[in-house]
Amino acid sequence: MLASLLSFFSGEGFMPHGHCYLWTKGLIQLHVFSDGFIALAYFSIPLTLGWFVRRRRDIDFGWMFILFGVFILACGMTHVMEVWNIWRSTYWLSGVVKAITALASVPTAILLTKLMPHALMVPSPRQLQSVNRTLEEEVRTRRAAEEKLRELNADLESRVARRTADLETANAELRRLLAEQKRTEEALAQLAIIVQSSGDAITSKKLDGTITSWNPGAERTFGYTAHEAIGQPMSMIFPPEKMDEETQILERVTRGEVVGHLETERVRKDGARLNVSLSISPIRDTAGQIVAASTIARDITDSKQVEAQMRRMMIELERSNQELGQFAYVASHDLKEPLRAVTSCVQLLRKGYGERLDPRGLEFVDHAVDGAKRMQQLIDGLLSYSRLEQQESELQPIHFAVPVQQACENLETAIAEGKVEVKVGTLPNLKCHFAQMVQLFQNLIGNAVKFRRDQSPVVWIAAERKNGDWLFSVRDNGIGFEPEFCERVFGLFQRLHTRRKYSGTGIGLAICKKIVERHQGRIWVESRPEHGTTFFFTLPE
Repeated sequence: MLASLLSFFSGEGFMPHGHCYLWTKGLIQLHVFSDGFIALAYFSIPLTLGWFVRRRRDIDFGWMFILFGVFILACGMTHVMEVWNIWRSTYWLSGVVKAITALASVPTAILLTKLMPHALMVPSPRQLQSVNRTLEEEVRTRRAAEEKLRELNADLESRVARRTADLETANAELRRLLAEQKRTEEALAQLAIIVQSSGDAITSKKLDGTITSWNPGAERTFGYTAHEAIGQPMSMIFPPEKMDEETQILERVTRGEVVGHLETERVRKDGARLNVSLSISPIRDTAGQIVAASTIARDITDSKQVEAQMRRMMIELERSNQELGQFAYVASHDLKEPLRAVTSCVQLLRKGYGERLDPRGLEFVDHAVDGAKRMQQLIDGLLSYSRLEQQESELQPIHFAVPVQQACENLETAIAEGKVEVKVGTLPNLKCHFAQMVQLFQNLIGNAVKFRRDQSPVVWIAAERKNGDWLFSVRDNGIGFEPEFCERVFGLFQRLHTRRKYSGTGIGLAICKKIVERHQGRIWVESRPEHGTTFFFTLPE
């Protein structure tokens, strides 16, 4: 068996094709190169077809390419055998290869014939190009349509957004209007309640003077009910001599003026006359046109009577004050002469008869002299207090350092004896009564000197602008007093200490208060025991 197979491939008994070519070199080369290149071409085609089928698995007849590949590969082998048989005479093997090629070609041809109708249905490249162009045109059309659709959608979204914003704005405006309407309705309801409950007479009238509304306050004030008054002319409550007022008022209202606080007279239903204060305002319609007038009338009859009575009382009080001041001045002045006579007589009694009097009698004489001196001081203080009303009230510009210096010079002896240091800050220029300012500072500084402590007594005087006024302060580090007496010290003849401990009449601070008040100011004090005292007073610029 093996020997037969080897003889099959050996080619014994046959001569190679080269003998047929007479071993012509050129001819052999021609056949070798031709068959070789054909074989290589055949071998490359199945590789290309296999690569194509592998890449295009979507083709329904890929098996046909595989058959073609087998057939072409077999054809390539026949050409290889032709080159082989030039030198070897294996014709049996060459025949087998051709048989295999035949077996591969027959079914390929048959199947290709059957496949042809289906293959014809496959679009040609031109058709595909046409279809592609059509598809590309459709794609461009669709893209344009999509772009247009996007633009339309964007425009629609923009319109929807604007419309939504407009609706939100409209809703907000509507809510605002509704809230405003609600507030207006509430205000109108409140106003209606106020009008109905007001004690003033609140009425309205047309521009011809016809009454259109009449509240309960008007009923109480003028005596007419709303049913009686509405539709009647407003002149029904005017006194005969005041009839011209209605025409003048209506003319001013027609011009858009507001007539405020017009004091006049009106007549009640029972004929009684009233003093009233009127406020008349124009009423406008929605177009802004003046169509009516509203009037608020307040009965001021009682206040007018009280005002007249107050004027009479003020005149009487002023006259009484003048008489009282004059009496105090005259009384204090006239008392000085008999008091001086009493003092002289007592002093002469002690001088002429002192040797005849026992110690107790001398004590009585000393008490009489001391009492006369205190009475002299009281009269002098009362005279100074009363002179404040008699002094000229004309004010002149002064620098406050001058009256402070003058007051310190007047108190030079007391300041030196008490070893008191007076420190003066920056003081302003103001219009004041010079003599009264000297007296004011002299009383306040003297008060600080009198109620000093033994250790390093100091008085500070300062001023600062505050709330449109000048605030002055006179502060010391003296003995001070309880805060509960801060109001009492400004009273006339008020003292916090006995005369034996501290001299004085109790008039000095009352004079200070009167001077400050005559200059439209205010005076007060702050103090604590052993922490000193500060007097404050204000003067207008």
